[in-house]
Amino acid sequence: MAMREELRDKAKEILDFLEKTNTHDIVLAGRSYHVDPEINHRIPDLLTSYEIAVLTEDSVSHLSPLEHPLIVMDQWLYHSRLYAATNFVKNKENLLFVLQDTIWLSQIFLPTSV
Repeated sequence: MAMREELRDKAKEILDFLEKTNTHDIVLAGRSYHVDPEINHRIPDLLTSYEIAVLTEDSVSHLSPLEHPLIVMDQWLYHSRLYAATNFVKNKENLLFVLQDTIWLSQIFLPTSV
């Protein structure tokens, strides 16, 4: 539990900095296995190399509860976090929500001979 609070505190710190400096950030959402560099193709590293802050959906999903009930059958916590995180990002001009999908990234970033 302490790690989750630390993650959320750091995200709040970054969001405050973005607002003060009028800079941009990306909320990069992905499954838990996307933390593996072999699976995520080092996309988070690439983004941070351009001095773009990268937040995860679970670091911001608690900041904006959903405005209305969703008409979906949702049994997975991951999807609920995605809905809440996109709800937060939609009201922020300096944030972009990116859903990290391994198949999509492979199609774009891997050579065609693979």
